[in-house]
Amino acid sequence: MRLGTEAMVHKVPGEFFQPGEGEREPLTVEEQARLDALSNGRVPVPSFEEKYAADLAEVKAEEGRAYAEYLEQRAAEDVKAEEMRADLVHLSNVQPTTVQSLWGGTRVARGKLSLWEGDPGIGKSYVSLRMMADLSQTGQRSLLMQVEDGLSDTTRPRLDRLGADLDLIRSFASGKAPVLDAEGRAKLEWHVKDWRPSLVVVDPVTYFLGAKVDMHRANEVRECLADLARIAEQYDCAIVPIIHMNKGSQKALYRALGSIDFTAAVRSVLLFGCAEHEPDRGSAMFHIKCNYGAKEEPFGFDISDDGFAWRASTDLTVADIEGRKPGPKPKKRNECRDWLRGVLADGPKDGALVKAAAEDAGFTAKTLKLVSEEDWVVKERVEGSRSVAWSIHPIVAAPSTW
Repeated sequence: MRLGTEAMVHKVPGEFFQPGEGEREPLTVEEQARLDALSNGRVPVPSFEEKYAADLAEVKAEEGRAYAEYLEQRAAEDVKAEEMRADLVHLSNVQPTTVQSLWGGTRVARGKLSLWEGDPGIGKSYVSLRMMADLSQTGQRSLLMQVEDGLSDTTRPRLDRLGADLDLIRSFASGKAPVLDAEGRAKLEWHVKDWRPSLVVVDPVTYFLGAKVDMHRANEVRECLADLARIAEQYDCAIVPIIHMNKGSQKALYRALGSIDFTAAVRSVLLFGCAEHEPDRGSAMFHIKCNYGAKEEPFGFDISDDGFAWRASTDLTVADIEGRKPGPKPKKRNECRDWLRGVLADGPKDGALVKAAAEDAGFTAKTLKLVSEEDWVVKERVEGSRSVAWSIHPIVAAPSTW
């Protein structure tokens, strides 16, 4: 095609070049025909999907793998969630049960740990043999782990005197009792499962902890006691660890040798002791902790050459065992308060005379002092003398009970 005097050679529709740039050859007939066919839509043009089919397939495969991984992760999370939920229990699905006594009411119960604590030589081991003898007479078995007394010269003669059925009591042979590490507790569990005792006594428990367990570290003590508690519950037996007490003036509940967890982890604690320098009052055991019922009354006992015997009653108190001087009982203080109120009802009285009268009435100086220091009692020095007059406060009333 010519336009004027200067030629512009057609290459493809819409493309031109200027003269002098070098002319190109026109399209051949075949090329022009193909171009015309494309323009008229007679030659198929590959679609995006067709042109990039391989790439799309790869993308889809990658998306499939990612989605599959996502589903696998969700499935694993669901399984883990179910496992975690299984750790919890609805209390509505828990069936209530009652704790079954094994010996001495709530003192020693089936499926529980009961700690016995007291000074060496006070009679803890002897009372444990008394318990085994009592159980044997009702056809129940016991297993003894002990190290301090000889089986032939101490344990057997005592059980004979107590009338025990010895066929129902077993003890580990010398040097065969397990240390209560994980392996030793498994061995103990095997014997409990095999012998099925109602009672297991560990005397003293601190010995059987072994050298690898620090009895002053709560976490180490707790692991051992928790496993013993599991064994007691699983095999429906009572396990009684026996322990010595520290010297000191703190409350008996905190004086068990070693970690406080000895008393914290068990469900019942019995304290054994006597009044120092007063052997005629005998010994006694006190129920100082119970998590599953009311604490029992103290029991007195005597140990002599004739053997073991319960006392009909005991006047010993926990304060005697702890070495503390007990204060006046609330009942006695109430009686003293009522008495003093009557004495002062008709006017002030000389304090010295009141003290003398209180002694005659059977009140100790300590009880009278505690009552007289209450707010309702007024003490005033008499002018011109050394006497102190006691009277009732005109506003503050004396309480009727303590």
